[in-house]
Amino acid sequence: MNIYKSNTYITLLIAIILFSCGNKETAQAGESGIAKENLIEVPKSQFNSANMKLGMLSEQPVPTSISTRGYIDVPPGNKASISPYHGGFVKDIDILPGQKVKKGDLLFTLQNPEFIEMQQEYMEVKEQLEYLKIDYERQQTLAKENITSQKNLKKAESEYKVMLARHTGLTEQLKLINVSIKNLENGKIRNTMPVYSTLSGSITKVNPTKGAFVNASDVAVEITNVEHIHLELQVFEKDALMIEEGQVINFTVPESDGQRFTGAVYLVGKSVDGNDRTINVHGHIGEEDEDKFIPGMFVEAEIETDKSTGLCLPEEATVELDGEMYVLVKTGENEENIYFERIKVRTGKNAKGWVEILDLDLLKDKQVLVDGGFSLIGG
Repeated sequence: MNIYKSNTYITLLIAIILFSCGNKETAQAGESGIAKENLIEVPKSQFNSANMKLGMLSEQPVPTSISTRGYIDVPPGNKASISPYHGGFVKDIDILPGQKVKKGDLLFTLQNPEFIEMQQEYMEVKEQLEYLKIDYERQQTLAKENITSQKNLKKAESEYKVMLARHTGLTEQLKLINVSIKNLENGKIRNTMPVYSTLSGSITKVNPTKGAFVNASDVAVEITNVEHIHLELQVFEKDALMIEEGQVINFTVPESDGQRFTGAVYLVGKSVDGNDRTINVHGHIGEEDEDKFIPGMFVEAEIETDKSTGLCLPEEATVELDGEMYVLVKTGENEENIYFERIKVRTGKNAKGWVEILDLDLLKDKQVLVDGGFSLIGG
């Protein structure tokens, strides 16, 4: 009987010890209601070598914005399509796309026998005009002395004015093909027509080649002046009433590797495109950034329509996992390790590298891993 009681006491003692150990382990693993899978232990050596950083919620601007797309452009007055005023064969052309030119620089020259004929005709008309002018003046004198009839005077006047109009027309035509009237009247007839740049800028397109025939209706060279780069954005009709002049535009271009640039709304279109129901928004870019872009570049932009602030964390502090957003909150540390708890949070607006946190009570006055959490949570 004593042996039986002794065995019973021993069994009971072992059970109590095991139960106590189990409760201790559970308390350590589930302290503060934290599940094991949410606990992360980071050696301090790893924390330092990986340049991990801690931070806390901070108030940051999180304005309401409208997402839109568009492209880089220049005003119509900063583009030039060069066409000759008269067709001809290309004699000399030595320009390349990207080359900078100034207004008045020679672009290419054309040849056409008609150029010579026009100059010959001008000289003939000039001589006839001088004769008819003398005859008209003579008829005026005779008419005053009643030596000639009014009919002869009117005829002389008509012939003179018709030839004068023809002379004026030929003069303007020759000016359009860059023929110097002064040189022509001195007997210098040229067989080529020079074509000059009408705008200072960079050549964006060269269409003709040497020997090719260029019609007066053909665009031979295109030039763009990029001194006033701007944004041309398309905003959907439903967002149009929220856009105002002066609002901040944040935008990126694919070629900038995510770098963000800033502009401002300058003009808001007053009509809706019938096909995609959008309005055009014209935005100005800061002068310090204008030379970084090329007309035609695609842009993705956000127009800030309302300024507000919120408590935020850097974007690097949040990690998306299975469609949910998580952060790592520091729960303690010892000489060797730092301990974190993985917490699911609700996020709001994103702005300039910051993300708004809606679950403020979960993170109030707590340190959060703001750099280096991706590998820990993702793993």
